[in-house]
Amino acid sequence: MDLKAMGLHIVALRKARGDMSRVDLAREAHVSYTFLQQLESGRGKEPGAKKLAAIAGILGVTVDELLRGPTGPDDTDQMAGDTQTGWSNTRREIEQTLDALSEPELDRVRDLLRVTLRPVAQEPSSPAAKVSGRVSS
Repeated sequence: MDLKAMGLHIVALRKARGDMSRVDLAREAHVSYTFLQQLESGRGKEPGAKKLAAIAGILGVTVDELLRGPTGPDDTDQMAGDTQTGWSNTRREIEQTLDALSEPELDRVRDLLRVTLRPVAQEPSSPAAKVSGRVSS
């Protein structure tokens, strides 16, 4: 059993279910958060059949599918692509929201960003940088 591959597969399956949190999965499968954290990171000992069956059932796969992990490079590439697409969509939504704000609303967002996202705003192409006035549109 490749614990690392299985752990990565569990994370991908959990996120594919609408960003199900680790806490949610642990609660629904009746396992501890620590156990699930170790399982997802590929550490710890091999899990028992009962725990695997509970996790697989919640994630909508068989225990065999859970143990196999991603079935090939295409699956792994697809998971990485899905993550990148998700971030691109989120960024686009943020930019659209910012474009719709009035100038006083933008001033308030700029103030909040200066305080809370200073490290992120350092990146010239980030939406935070755009709002904080570092990049002109």
